[in-house]
Amino acid sequence: AGIPVPAGIPVPAGIPVPAGIPVPAGIPAAAGIPAASVPTARSPAPGTRDETDETGANAEAAVAALPAHVAASVDGIPIAFDALDHYLGTVYARQAEGDAIFEQLVTETLVQADSEVLDITVTEAQVDDALARLDALARKTSGGATGLMDSVTADVQLQELRAGVRLMVQLEELVRADRGLPGDEPLDPVVLNDWLGTRRERMVVEERPLDDPIYALVDGVAVTRVQVGRRMRTTLTEPTLAGVLNEMMGVIVVAAEAERRGVWISEEAIAAELVARDAEMDRNPKTAGISYVQAYAQIKNRTREELVASDKFVTQVLLMLIVEQDWDEERAAALFEEERELFARLLPQRAPEAVTYADVRIDVWRVIRQRAYAGLFEDVTIVRRL
Repeated sequence: AGIPVPAGIPVPAGIPVPAGIPVPAGIPAAAGIPAASVPTARSPAPGTRDETDETGANAEAAVAALPAHVAASVDGIPIAFDALDHYLGTVYARQAEGDAIFEQLVTETLVQADSEVLDITVTEAQVDDALARLDALARKTSGGATGLMDSVTADVQLQELRAGVRLMVQLEELVRADRGLPGDEPLDPVVLNDWLGTRRERMVVEERPLDDPIYALVDGVAVTRVQVGRRMRTTLTEPTLAGVLNEMMGVIVVAAEAERRGVWISEEAIAAELVARDAEMDRNPKTAGISYVQAYAQIKNRTREELVASDKFVTQVLLMLIVEQDWDEERAAALFEEERELFARLLPQRAPEAVTYADVRIDVWRVIRQRAYAGLFEDVTIVRRL
């Protein structure tokens, strides 16, 4: 997944994996349901909501029973790691986080493809020699205190380190072959980066639609969404991954309830959701006059069509339709009266008795959705590794 080497060691750009990737910035949405509101079913330990006892023993047994390729299950419906990776490779597409990972994979794809053309192979001995060189450089940089291998604490890390170093050696061999240099000619990272820059100028990248399992074609070679997502999974923090998995579980649970009720997406429902989100944008002086679709296009680099086709948007529209089967304006206004003090806090400049339902209608319906969403998980059994 990259080269986890101490700072100061010159490694070709595009090979190291970033230390961490933040959660993408959110877009204000009137009817948005935050991923954090999904019950995690992880207390006191990762496992099932219904089967977890005080010690977490049952939860551990439930997780252990999951097939190795499964990240979680929702009422027995599995979410495979490949599905999680595909989802990551979709929701982070065209975002800085996804682009950073894609750039790494572009470098690897170019190096691998060009190595095959020139019949360049790297032996284990060459990897060992490169590791020794990097280790010596790390010790020199740290004054002899820390070597490269001192940072490796597990077999997985060692495998990742060797994979990254192998790629670096392949790149060195490519540059030597391309420039007719001797096999033992030392290469400065600047030279390697210059070669990569020149090679990238010749490459052709074809981005694929978001509903395509291929993220992009690089000189005709497919880089899949699963590949991008799998790499991202090695860099994201556990809370971030858990949030993405929460979102995927929400898609499953809401879709199941919608099917049970006979609720289906319609253009009318999509339009109503967008109108609600526009109203939320207008409430904020900084975004007044800007449509939700415009903001989404600017922040997420996606079209209206891509927005309304996304799993998250579809799930929120379905949830709205589910809620509207049980709630109307009269009942929502009654909820406001019952919890006036709660909603009045949103307008602290006014006395609670002066706040009306019309003033906070959007907020009332948001709370109704959030509570309905959480309620869908009350009888759901979740087993999860993350």
